[in-house]
Amino acid sequence: MEKLSIEKLQEIIENHGKWLIDSNEGSKANLCDANLRGADMCDANLRGANLRGANLRDANLRGADMCDANLCGADLCGADLCGTNLCGADLCGADLCGADLCGTNLCGADLCGADMCGTNLRGADLRDANLCDANLCDTNLCDANLRGADMCDANLRDANLRGADMCDANLCGADLCGADLCGTNLCGADLCGADMCGTNLRGADMCDANLCDANLRGADMCDANLCGADLCGANLRDTNLPKQIIQIGPIGSRKSQTIYNVTDDIVQCGCWNNCKGGTLEEFELRVANEYGVDNKKYYNEYMTAIAMFKMMKDNKW
Repeated sequence: MEKLSIEKLQEIIENHGKWLIDSNEGSKANLCDANLRGADMCDANLRGANLRGANLRDANLRGADMCDANLCGADLCGADLCGTNLCGADLCGADLCGADLCGTNLCGADLCGADMCGTNLRGADLRDANLCDANLCDTNLCDANLRGADMCDANLRDANLRGADMCDANLCGADLCGADLCGTNLCGADLCGADMCGTNLRGADMCDANLCDANLRGADMCDANLCGADLCGANLRDTNLPKQIIQIGPIGSRKSQTIYNVTDDIVQCGCWNNCKGGTLEEFELRVANEYGVDNKKYYNEYMTAIAMFKMMKDNKW
């Protein structure tokens, strides 16, 4: 498609500005599938504009207002979106590879399935954004605000998330292999089934995080806060943990892993006590009440584990 002329683009932007003030004046910008490659739209007001499928590769959109704009399937590869307002924008399936979104407002934006490989999102506001199935491989998300963001099944392999705020974010099934989450706030985050093999989690706040069935093999969790975190079924092999934690299994009726946090005296076993677990003494009493009479097989399995837990607690291991 022939590239839109500078004069025609300026006319469309001006008419859109008039339309935003009075819907009876001017006209809403319709740049659907337009060729705007390398265009200079710095500080342009394109709130609610239709840019669906547009070619914005290497375009200058620095400081532009594109709140609630439709950029679904748009090509923004290498574009300069530094400081741009994309609050509530539809970027579903968009190509943002190598784009600069430093400090960009993407609060509530839809980035489902977007390709953001190698994108600079340092300090960006992504609160409540939809990043489900997005490709964020090798992306810079240092100090980004991702509170409440949906990153289910997202590819965050080798991403830089140092100092990011991911409180209450949904990272269920996400790929975080080799990612840097040093000092990240993951308080209350859902990391169920996430792949965090070799991830740097030093000093991360994982208070009340759901790490059920997560792969933490070889992860560095030195100085991390795991208070109230659910590690049921997690793979902790070769993991550098901040506390003395032992995992044994599969045992019991569910043939799952039983985890004992020796430092805090907390046993986690399945859904017991809403996955919060309890003390070793409470766990032993539960095993006796649940399996002591009717099922000696599971009773013996759990009691063998409890005996080992007791040895560790008494520093006899």
